[in-house]
Amino acid sequence: MSRETILRKIRQVEVKGESFPLPENLPAYPEYPDPVAKFRKEFEALEGIFIEVSSEKEIRSALQQVLKENNAKSISWEKKELLDLTGCSYPPAFQFSSEDFFTCSLHEDGALAKQLTLTNFDRTSEEMGRMEVSVSLARAGIAETGSVVESTGEKGSRVMPILAPVHVVFLPADRLVNSPLDFFTNFIPGAEGSSQIIMSGASRTADIEKTLIVGVHGPKKLYVLFIR
Repeated sequence: MSRETILRKIRQVEVKGESFPLPENLPAYPEYPDPVAKFRKEFEALEGIFIEVSSEKEIRSALQQVLKENNAKSISWEKKELLDLTGCSYPPAFQFSSEDFFTCSLHEDGALAKQLTLTNFDRTSEEMGRMEVSVSLARAGIAETGSVVESTGEKGSRVMPILAPVHVVFLPADRLVNSPLDFFTNFIPGAEGSSQIIMSGASRTADIEKTLIVGVHGPKKLYVLFIR
């Protein structure tokens, strides 16, 4: 249907003053007996990498796996709270990321030692473009579609889920829901972050000559660390 046809029909309805009743009942959305298994199936079908963890040691092991698989030497952290989940130690006087900079841990040998070497980098295009692996926290996980939802802030933190070639999302078990309806029913716009990003697997597009390109609008590889 052409654009002109659609606009003509809209104008006809406006002239007639017609109105249509909204549905009173929404269609039933699925509930899964094992939402974790459903999320994993859908997420991996989209070429996401799912790793289940239940301790600080397993989180460190998973992150070391990410470093080695991607030949990376650094990890960029969205929040101090995520770094604390690893159980790693660092200088107590270290100044963590603020509106002016991000925090980065250095791993020259590709290993994740319990004693971390931390540094900060400015929120400039040049500095952020050097990120190898970024880590952030999921607002929610949606089992039906294998998607993760991330809340973004007004400042540079909105780049964490999309700019680095490899992105790791921490997804606590209590943040997994069955369907988009479950998420949006309890979502209050503006209450957390300036916007929400819904990610379903690594970034991919085939808009140009139907040639598949990975990593154009987001990470080339997407990991979920599901925390029991």
